Amino acid sequence: CLNPSVISLVILALTAVLIAPLGEEILFRGLLYTSIRKRLGIGLAAITSATIFAFIHHYSWLGSVMIFVDGVAWVYAFEYTGSLLPGIIVHALGNLFWVARVYLLYRPVM
Repeated sequence: CLNPSVISLVILALTAVLIAPLGEEILFRGLLYTSIRKRLGIGLAAITSATIFAFIHHYSWLGSVMIFVDGVAWVYAFEYTGSLLPGIIVHALGNLFWVARVYLLYRPVM
């Protein structure tokens, strides 16, 4: 039988490292950004979509600024490559780092 904390960690990791980056990049860069880019242009659309992206994460002020910068960078990567894949990969790696940090800080002492 698996330890419930191991199951929780696996669910967290799958959600944060696979599902969230894929879903968020499709939603924010693939749908939101591309639809408002047609009306606002690249710069204003990047700022608008990154602002909404940062807002939905509910982080502190500094955390929101960091997420905003990520959102703008992933728009740039999308525009440069024509693909959501670079944003998905970097987003997933950032979330993997976060999951590893949480695990290392809060794992039970053996």
